[in-house]
Amino acid sequence: MLMLSRKVGEKIVLPDQNVVVTVCQISRTNVRIGITAPSSVPIYRQEIYERLEGASGETDQRLGMSSKRPEVEPGAVSVPELS
Repeated sequence: MLMLSRKVGEKIVLPDQNVVVTVCQISRTNVRIGITAPSSVPIYRQEIYERLEGASGETDQRLGMSSKRPEVEPGAVSVPELS
C-alpha cells in the first residue's frame, strides 16, 4: 500500500484513470476527500461496494471491476481496483 501525506487543498493524481483526489477538510477523526473522475469510473465507499458485491455475484463484472477484494488496513482509505 502506498501511503501519502497531504494537506488540505493538496491533490493526488491517478493519470492512467484520469482521476484526481483532493483533500477537502481534515478534522480530529475524519478526512473529507473530493474525487474528480470520468463518469465511466465507478467510485464507492468500501462498505457500499461490499454491500453491492454481496447482493449480486455479478456486481464486479457489471461494474467492470476485478473480483479480487482490495486489502484494507483499519482506518485506511481504499479505492477498488479497476480491470
